[in-house]
Formats: sequence, C-alpha cells, structure tokens
Amino acid sequence: MCGMCSEHCPTYHLTQNENESPRGRLQLISLLNQGRLQPEAELLGHLDHCLGCRACEHACPSLVAYGAIMDQARAQLEPQRPWRQRLPQKLRHWLLSHRRLLRSALGTLRLAQGSGLLKLPGLNRISGNLPPLAAAPRLRGYHPPHGEQKTGDVALFLGCINESLGQGGLTAAIRILNRLGYGVHVPSQQACCGALYHHNGDPAQAAHLAKHNLEAFAGLEIDAILHTASGCTAMLQDYQHLTGLSEQQHTSAARFSAQVMDINQFLIKLPWPAELTIHPLAQRIAVHSPCSLSHVLRQADAPMHLLHRIPQLELAPLPASSYCC
Repeated sequence: MCGMCSEHCPTYHLTQNENESPRGRLQLISLLNQGRLQPEAELLGHLDHCLGCRACEHACPSLVAYGAIMDQARAQLEPQRPWRQRLPQKLRHWLLSHRRLLRSALGTLRLAQGSGLLKLPGLNRISGNLPPLAAAPRLRGYHPPHGEQKTGDVALFLGCINESLGQGGLTAAIRILNRLGYGVHVPSQQACCGALYHHNGDPAQAAHLAKHNLEAFAGLEIDAILHTASGCTAMLQDYQHLTGLSEQQHTSAARFSAQVMDINQFLIKLPWPAELTIHPLAQRIAVHSPCSLSHVLRQADAPMHLLHRIPQLELAPLPASSYCC
C-alpha cells in the first residue's frame, strides 16, 4: 500500500486517478471480494484499463504479485459480464487459438491487400491498420545446423499471430541458430500460448492450450525452447503456475517452463565463432523494449547486447521507453 508503484504505471501517469493505479486497483479488488462494491461498469472500466505491463511488480519493494491477482480477479468477474461484451472477445480469441483458421483468414486478407481490394471505400480503414502481409513461411519440422559441427538442439515456439506477422523474426532466428551450430525443432502440433485467455478471465482455455503445447514439445532432446515474442515467452514460463493441470501435467509444465528462454537472452550467452561476421549498418536507431521483456522477463538489455555486435550501428535512447507501448 506504499504507492511506490504508481509512478511506474502508464494509466496512472496518464490520468493521475488513484483508481487507475496498481494500489487503487488492488483496493477495488479487495472491496469486491468483501462484497462492499458491485462489479458495475465504472469499476470494471478501471480494472479493464490495466495493460498488464507489470511495471508495478518490477518496482514493488514488497514483491506483490500484482499480475496474478489481476488475472484471478478477471477470471472471477468475466462470467458476470453481459454476453454482448463477452462474445466479440471470445470470437477473436477463438480465431487466434486455431492456427489453420487464422492462417486462412490472414491469407484471405493478404490476397485482398495485394489485389488493392482493401483500398475501396469502406475497406480502406482496415488496410490502414494492417502491416504488409506476406505468405506464411514453410517451416520444416527440423532445421539442421549449418556445416558439420553441431552444438546442440533447440525448439522454436511460433505463436499464433506471430507465426504470420512476425515471420521475419522466426526465420532469422532459425538462420542464426543454424549458423551457430544449433539444430532447430519446430513442432507442427503446437498452438497459441494461451496468454490472451489467461489474462482475460478464461483460465480453463489457457490450461487447455498449455496441455496441447506440453504434448507438442514432449520427448524432444533439446537445450532450450525459444521464442521471438517476449509476451508469449513470459506466458510459457508461467505454465507451471496454471490451474486446471493434473499433478503429472504440473511436473511436465515445470520442466517445460525451465527450458523456455527469450531468443535474445539465449543468443547473448553463446560463443560466436570468429568466422561469423555481421554486415555493418551505418544507421542511428531507437529501440523500444516491450513491457513483457522489461518487467516480466527482466531482460531488456539482451537485445541491446546483440545490436552492439552490428558494426557502425548507433543506438539512440528512446524517451519513456520504460512505459508500455
């Protein structure tokens, strides 16, 4: 209750409203649990505005598990919301958790984007919100290391939306890992990490997706499970704490989570052979660290260490980079 977290909270910084601070939200949740407040629209709004960046956890001297408390509160409150609010979100999350349907939907959008159809009146708003869409990469189940020397094997987690919109990072990860002597497994049966469900009041579906991924990666002789999007990495590391798993599944989840690493953190620990040279890039760039990387994984320095390997690259400080994007 000291309030040291408030200055690190993006929504409190924006509004200066105590109800929009971590301390204020914890008080609202406490009063809800005591039955002294009802889940009315205004109160739910203050809780919904929380971005889940967990900067407050990073700053908290008492180590309050704010993220877990917020996830539990949303799980309790979600069934009390009107269906007109719950249905659109459930449909969006359902689409993201089904890889084939998501690929088909994004493939249709890619064709519409390429044909110019999205530039027609009424559709141009969709086009303005979309990045350029490329065809989904054809990743094999196993990508052997480059050359004869093998350092070890790792597995790559693809993610749901990241598989299509973040494919540049995924293919680059495979390329650099292969050059460093690692074979890369890409299990074909993997699914969404479940973070969207877990953080939005549906722990049962999050646990279902976790079980699916535990089976998909089971049996692999690997040194690590890597991902290029820190939000998913944070969720994968949290599998061992999910409710809805059996005792045996919790044991498997603990082993799984212990192997999960952000790709940047893994790469900076590896010895790089002298013959592996990086092309210079004579540019000045600013880097924003995702809140999941900064406040949950606490590895914001790892990408910077990698970028410093690029000759002639100048890194510029980005104001307010500690706040959620």
